[in-house]
Amino acid sequence: MAVHKLYPLWWSTMIPYFFLISSFFVGPAMICVESTLAGRAYNHKVPVDVLRGLAKIGGYFMLLYLALKIFDLSSRNVWNLVFAGNLEGNLFLAELVLGVIIPILIVFTGAGATRSGLFIYGLLVSGGVILNRMNVVFTGMSGSTGGWYFPSVWEWSVSIGLVAIGILAYCFIVENFRIIDHDDHNKIAA
Repeated sequence: MAVHKLYPLWWSTMIPYFFLISSFFVGPAMICVESTLAGRAYNHKVPVDVLRGLAKIGGYFMLLYLALKIFDLSSRNVWNLVFAGNLEGNLFLAELVLGVIIPILIVFTGAGATRSGLFIYGLLVSGGVILNRMNVVFTGMSGSTGGWYFPSVWEWSVSIGLVAIGILAYCFIVENFRIIDHDDHNKIAA
């Protein structure tokens, strides 16, 4: 639909599949980030083996994503744009290297066996997916393609508000229901 509006590095007939597959691997990554932050806030540690298992599932989806991305770039013959040295090429490389390749290396090496390694993996994957979405919407539609879009204040407000509501709901549920073992908190109160 946006063939002439979206930069060729991001426009592809496979873009719905890229978005779908990335949603499969950003889930486990966000769980690694959330469990680390919640573990610090509520003194509850999710076992590293559980997080590593989830991260490996995400890692297999990242391998699939990377293979499809390489196939797509090759079949459309746009590798020259990846290494063009312009803003679009550099941001595309950043999202691919920082958001996919380095996290794959973390997951399938010893770094994926540590809590800090899994936290970094989660941050990189989450940041890579966010960068990808922003590149598709902002970077990919600006510049030589002639399109432009930037969210209004209301769109930013709604997005930030939804994230804030999610965080507040999570904190309320954890603090008021027996989701996480509260024995340590009861001893302190007594």
